[in-house]
Amino acid sequence: MEELDASQSRGIDELEKNWVHDSEKARGRQWQGIGPLTLQVLAKALITQHPQLPALTVDNARRVCALPRSLSLILSSLGSTELLWLFPRLTTLDLANNFVSHIEGVGECSNLTSLNLSHNQLSSLAGLSELHKLEVLSVQHNIIAEITAEQVLGLHSLQVLNISANLLTRSQDIIALRALPSLRSLAAAGNPVTSQQPQLVLALLPQLVFLNGDRVNDHLLLLAATQHRNEVAEVKKEEAEKRALEEMKEKQRAAAAQHQQAGVAGLDDGSLFVLMMDGDVDVKVFLRLPGAEKLLAKYEERLNCACVQVFKTGMQHDEDRHKELGTAGDSLQEAYMEADIKARAQVLALEAGMKEASLRLEALSTQAEKLGGGALDETGSEDLVGKAEALKEETEGLLEKVAYDMLEREVVLADQVTEVIEKADSELRQMVDGFLSTAGAEFVEARHHAYYFYCQLRELAARFADSPSLMTLFSSSFSDDGKQDKENLLEAAQRVFQGEDTLAQSQASIHDRHLHVISNREQQLQQHLNSWLTSTVQAMHRSGKNGGDIDCGYTKSTPLQRSTDELYRLQADEFLLLLTAPSALTGVDLLLLTAPSALTGVDLLLLTAPAALTGVDLLLLTAPAAVTEVDLLLLTAPAALTGVDLLLLTAPAALTGVDLLLLTAPAALTGVDSLLLTTPVALTGADLSAVALTSS
Repeated sequence: MEELDASQSRGIDELEKNWVHDSEKARGRQWQGIGPLTLQVLAKALITQHPQLPALTVDNARRVCALPRSLSLILSSLGSTELLWLFPRLTTLDLANNFVSHIEGVGECSNLTSLNLSHNQLSSLAGLSELHKLEVLSVQHNIIAEITAEQVLGLHSLQVLNISANLLTRSQDIIALRALPSLRSLAAAGNPVTSQQPQLVLALLPQLVFLNGDRVNDHLLLLAATQHRNEVAEVKKEEAEKRALEEMKEKQRAAAAQHQQAGVAGLDDGSLFVLMMDGDVDVKVFLRLPGAEKLLAKYEERLNCACVQVFKTGMQHDEDRHKELGTAGDSLQEAYMEADIKARAQVLALEAGMKEASLRLEALSTQAEKLGGGALDETGSEDLVGKAEALKEETEGLLEKVAYDMLEREVVLADQVTEVIEKADSELRQMVDGFLSTAGAEFVEARHHAYYFYCQLRELAARFADSPSLMTLFSSSFSDDGKQDKENLLEAAQRVFQGEDTLAQSQASIHDRHLHVISNREQQLQQHLNSWLTSTVQAMHRSGKNGGDIDCGYTKSTPLQRSTDELYRLQADEFLLLLTAPSALTGVDLLLLTAPSALTGVDLLLLTAPAALTGVDLLLLTAPAAVTEVDLLLLTAPAALTGVDLLLLTAPAALTGVDLLLLTAPAALTGVDSLLLTTPVALTGADLSAVALTSS
């Protein structure tokens, strides 16, 4: 079984716990007749509705439940629907007349187009927002008392909704349905809100075509709009304000992302000053001194001014950086396009050359056929071979030229890419260094402001340090703070003004803290820009390396390979040898190429297996007139040859007159001659005397 997430694993565990043969036990007695959705319930439903499916078990649950597109669990006494995540392909689901109180598992059925949850115990529509394909939803006769836009926000395709006989009492529940852009049919009767204000639904949802089963006409729409004009206007105003707020937040998010990208986030809104003061109790003590608030306000103004200057310069710098990147990208694109155009031109020239070679090859073919039709002499063969060799040299030269040109173009392109990247690298480094230098000057100014504030604060504290009424002053100034805050501030004041050393230490601590915050922010800016520069230059080099090959519609070196393949594709197979090794061709080879039908069986044997040729074969090829009938019999039917035939071929000197007579005039042979040839041991002395007399 596939790996499951934690919730699904728990669901499988629950399946195994409830998988018992007793359906009553499977329903769970603790529910008092109401049970969860178990495999037992699903198995029963699938057997009835989809009998062609295998019997459902724990082992095949995922596989079997992934097949049905419709499922009805009406009147199944269900209290929960968690296991519906097993049915990812369902388009129609009917859960009417159960005891479902909250929707779970249904959201996993993302392909649902029709869902019936009527006559249940639902109090909310939460859990349906992921059903983006849902078109029909029935939730009548539940206990839904509230509908919010968030609950139905994802139901973009919902066209038909039945929420009748629920507990909706607020106009906001109807307003929430304005978040359904495709809604055309609504049944909402039996709710307090629709009973009290029957025209409100049409006024708020003018796109409806059907309401409570009746077709909506223009008269009803006009009447509803007139009756609830003020309410609709107020709703539209609130929606416009909400949209404006969302748009503003979106712009703020986009601006914050841009500020973060530029490395100047928080430098335009006083965040750095707030960070300096946040949580510093000693500063709060000094600020209760007369005149301290004025010093702090001037310090804040000057510090924020320096930060804003860094921010503005940084934003302009970010824009300039991206312009430089755009310029580099355009230069790279121009180099690639130029290389692409030239490479395509070279490929077209190569194809034209191969086409011309093909035409010349056809001419050679025609000439070879003419020569092959007559007596192919040595002069004609040499001329044909010479022309073929010349064609081969020309095509090889063309391929070599194109290969060299393509290689040269790739080298030129690589140099152009390197030049563009190095130039962009240099420009960007200069820009980053220049901005960091400018920002560094502003941060130095911010440190000067911090030191000036430190000096003024020290002078102010020195005037009040020896005052006997100092603590009384602090006590009265802390009266507006909470009891705990007042106690903490008094304790801090006593610690700070305990003596000259503690006073100087506290002031120095404040100054050091401010310098640390400023230096830390400057360091963050430097790290951000240096990191951006490094990653950007590396990305440019990777892009140049990957895109450095000539892109003419093929991968690297493919134009050459394609053109080579094109050359051989244009050639007929039988002329391949003519182009590759013309000097090795003999007259028979040319005859085979030009007029193969004129070749005899011996010719083919001579070409394919010359070692198998005998002397008679060679005699037949060189001097066919000298071949006798016995020679032909030896070639065509060697099994029919007799011993005398073989003796005549192998040892003719051993033949007697009788043997020759047998071969030349067998009709003249007597019975004794035949007996002499076939059964010599049966001859008598008289027979031999007769043979001897005959011979004499």
